[in-house]
Amino acid sequence: MQPPNWARRERDLHDATIVVALAFHFYCALRFPNLAWADELFQTVEQGHRFAFGYGVIPWEFRDGIRSWVLPGMLGLVMKATAWLGEGSAGYLMALKIFLAICSLPPVAVAMAWARREKLPHAWLAGLATAFWFELVYFSSKALTEVFAGYAIPVALYWCMRAREDTLHKRALLYAGLAWGLAVGFRIHLAPAAGVAMLFTCRADLKKWAPILAGGGAVVLAFGLLD
Repeated sequence: MQPPNWARRERDLHDATIVVALAFHFYCALRFPNLAWADELFQTVEQGHRFAFGYGVIPWEFRDGIRSWVLPGMLGLVMKATAWLGEGSAGYLMALKIFLAICSLPPVAVAMAWARREKLPHAWLAGLATAFWFELVYFSSKALTEVFAGYAIPVALYWCMRAREDTLHKRALLYAGLAWGLAVGFRIHLAPAAGVAMLFTCRADLKKWAPILAGGGAVVLAFGLLD
């Protein structure tokens, strides 16, 4: 059975919103390069370069092992896979901008999903507003662990909400746990917020605690094993 025309149009508009967000964030990164903090170079991009090519500046945080290799490792894999796209650093730096723009899309997708969940008309407008929100645009090109943790938070909150409202909540709880695990893995300071959200979601229901803790624990364990 084919969905009605209006449903197909809404779905197309949702897809178009994601494409517009990706293109706009990439354009801004390309057209307006800037530096918010030195960490986005020396703690992530430079370490990704060192992981990919074997040489680079080693800051004391990595010499003493107090920084995670998850984000630098991801960036390094992108660099290694795209070094052939251009001479010198041109190819993989372009690829990094595309990768960071893609990583900035979860808040846009969550905004539309949440609007649809609330049965708001034209949910794609929520996604468009989020895509053009100045803070997301500015930080969409930043390779910072704080930024990646921020991308995980709306995903985690959305699935927490789904887990509270849906009868079949186990999958939602698992997804919420995975997202909170990413948020805490990238930014340990968010652990209290994750705990409050999980408590609000699960309350005294022990059956709910198992999947959310399993998801979050698996991600945190993966971060720990990598470190």
